Amino acid sequence: MITVALPFKAERYDGPVRMHGRLPLPLAVALAATVIAGAACSTFDGAPATATEDAGGPDALAETSPDAGVTCSATAAFAAPLFVGGLDNQEIYSATFSADELRAIIAARIPPASDYHLYAASRASNVSPFALGDALTGVQLGGIQELFATESTDGARLFYETSFAPATTTQYIYQATRVGDGGYADASEVTALSGTGPEGVGVPFVARHASELWFSTATLDADIYRAAIQNDGSVGAPVRVEELATASNETAPVLSSDGLVIYYASARGDGNAKGDLDIWVATRASVDAPFGDLHDVAELSTTDADFPAWLSSDRCRLYFVRHLGADARLYVAKR
Repeated sequence: MITVALPFKAERYDGPVRMHGRLPLPLAVALAATVIAGAACSTFDGAPATATEDAGGPDALAETSPDAGVTCSATAAFAAPLFVGGLDNQEIYSATFSADELRAIIAARIPPASDYHLYAASRASNVSPFALGDALTGVQLGGIQELFATESTDGARLFYETSFAPATTTQYIYQATRVGDGGYADASEVTALSGTGPEGVGVPFVARHASELWFSTATLDADIYRAAIQNDGSVGAPVRVEELATASNETAPVLSSDGLVIYYASARGDGNAKGDLDIWVATRASVDAPFGDLHDVAELSTTDADFPAWLSSDRCRLYFVRHLGADARLYVAKR
């Protein structure tokens, strides 16, 4: 048995893995073999380590020290990935981190729940393991699951993906306003994005270099889009990022803090593609220029589905999710 997931109810699916407009996840609507995606928590980030010979397989070691303060070559290859310390026993579909990497919002499936929901996680220092906190309040509006949480640059709003299967097989991006120390209120659909794809939109990521929301459509040939976030929290008209688009599935955009590097997941078969979703990277000279030099990150891509989650500000650590059979696990790789 394998599990697949995308933006809707996550259930077991005894069939081939399909990429429903983006990422694989443990989910399946009773109606059809559509896939669903998982979400995340508040502000967050992870750290790297060394793995076993399969570079991040089931026996990968949990990361305990991200070597805080040590710089790296931003163009060097990544070392073998490790599970993120403290979260290595959790089934995690997505994650986002604070700039200091001490807080995270993860989309986790915590028994006895069968779906993914957003939880906070934190640690005391960059050499400490994460401790899982409470589920985020104010974001569950009757949807089957919540995935891919991402905070606005001022921390006042949370964008995330949700779905309402089996009543509908469409996925949505919602936003909620922060209240207090972790709760949210006034959750509602970002309707400016709803017409972008026939099966909805998902996998949102707030760029840190500009007030922009990056996301992808929810189809088997998903494309990546961006849209401006206005001062009042409303979102402008989406624009497809043409230079990343192919006939294959492109999803899960993760930008560097300066906006000059993007990691994303692609099912394209050229380059050194390993199969399923691989992690790709592209760069640009300025935030006004198109991305170029597209290539897969060979040392992190496998025949499983791999997709990026978060890049540290110094580009030294990349957090990503890998689907190992029925499990979705969070890893960190360090240069």
